[in-house]
Amino acid sequence: MLNTLNRILKRTIPESARNAIVKFYLLNSPDRYAREISSGQMRDLITVWELIINHQGWLRSRLASECLDAQAKPIPWYTYPAIEYLSKIDWTGLSIFEFGSGNSSLWWAERAKTVTSVEFNLQWFERVRARLPQNAKVLYKPDPQDYIHSLQAGYDVIVIDGLTHNYGRLRCAEQAIAAVPPHGLIILDNADCLPRSTNLLRSQGLLEIDFAGIYPLNTEAGVTSLFFGPEWKPIFISPNHPSPAVGGKIQNWEDPQHEYQTDRIDLHVAHT
Repeated sequence: MLNTLNRILKRTIPESARNAIVKFYLLNSPDRYAREISSGQMRDLITVWELIINHQGWLRSRLASECLDAQAKPIPWYTYPAIEYLSKIDWTGLSIFEFGSGNSSLWWAERAKTVTSVEFNLQWFERVRARLPQNAKVLYKPDPQDYIHSLQAGYDVIVIDGLTHNYGRLRCAEQAIAAVPPHGLIILDNADCLPRSTNLLRSQGLLEIDFAGIYPLNTEAGVTSLFFGPEWKPIFISPNHPSPAVGGKIQNWEDPQHEYQTDRIDLHVAHT
């Protein structure tokens, strides 16, 4: 069975990932399962692996030590389901504020009117600032109180994805509640680790939708939660929303011709 696995992997998976998959197989499959699994089932297993490590760009991110899609373009360090949903929305004309900065700043800057981020780590601040386009800026606020109170009114989307110690994200959530407009959105990353912050945001009558899944770079799953204001009305990029999922097939069951296309799409192609 291991020989069959190796043959399939050589045709579909880069060598850098192949050893990791084989190791996973050996560590997690008792002998009785190894004897029972068929080559067809193994191909299905590898197909699922491909959806994660190739189409979504997880392997590229892991090798580069930064969050990238399948085409090496920056993506946020949110869960993949959250990235997919956000990628389907037209953010033209909207202003974004981020508690925290990084590849998400570049991702938002490519889509929104303006992006303002705040950062407390000097080395990271300098790295991010050097890469930002003209419609984005990052503020350096090493003092936690200055960091938390750097948010002003006037932003449509507020992202809480930075300071963690001393209830940092809870304090940022308090500021976000005061600043978000009725049509706005608050994004809380690592929400599964922040019960007080999520409870606070829910208590304000915001609509919560949790996007659970794996992250770029990470080897464990997590949750990115979106909290929508009462007047939230997104404009979707595709007239046929929802557009195909990453790794999915481009097909329309309600098209008169009912023609199927079998090519899978990756995280970049899905939203361009």
